[in-house]
Amino acid sequence: TNRVAAERSLRRALRRLRPPESACIFSQNPSRWQLVFGMKTRYKATETLSLSMTPQKPIGRPPHDRKLGLCGVSLTMARLPRDDMKAFRCVRDELEPLVIKSGYLDDAPFVWVTIAIRFGVKNEQEPHYQRINRKYGDLPLAIEVDTHELLGASLESMTRVLRRAVLIALVHAGHKYQRPVQPLEALLQSIQSDFVSSQSNVA
Repeated sequence: TNRVAAERSLRRALRRLRPPESACIFSQNPSRWQLVFGMKTRYKATETLSLSMTPQKPIGRPPHDRKLGLCGVSLTMARLPRDDMKAFRCVRDELEPLVIKSGYLDDAPFVWVTIAIRFGVKNEQEPHYQRINRKYGDLPLAIEVDTHELLGASLESMTRVLRRAVLIALVHAGHKYQRPVQPLEALLQSIQSDFVSSQSNVA
């Protein structure tokens, strides 16, 4: 079978890495670091060979045409406004065309992006990453927002908070995967400046 053939090839590769019985690659009394170096070299060679022999599955496709998916996860016992689903839809419908038009997904290792908004106690400035889902083709991200900003918030205020968090996640992931993020970054900067000015007016 293929598995038996792969194991046989791996054993042959290891035998080629092993020196002959009469040869000695170190001195008669090898030091500890020499032994460690030899073990690390053999381990890396084995790992590289195993990865090269493992076939990579192609990236799958989602059962829909969405390019941006949003969801919410509550980390506190606070009760959010009833318009949270409307706010999610507003942010998705606003930013999804911008993601497509900017070429964010062109030649990317993922087909679409999913972002989980964690309603917690702080505003994070970078998202949490998970492995690209090879079955559905999405890049899973998660970012936390401060729930205190959403208590009793209107639909407009909640949309503003979610929009800022989603843009932070998209821009950060775009830099990581070398995606074009100029339109998203420009929108984020304008939102950040408006947020700072509103906070100063309140103070």
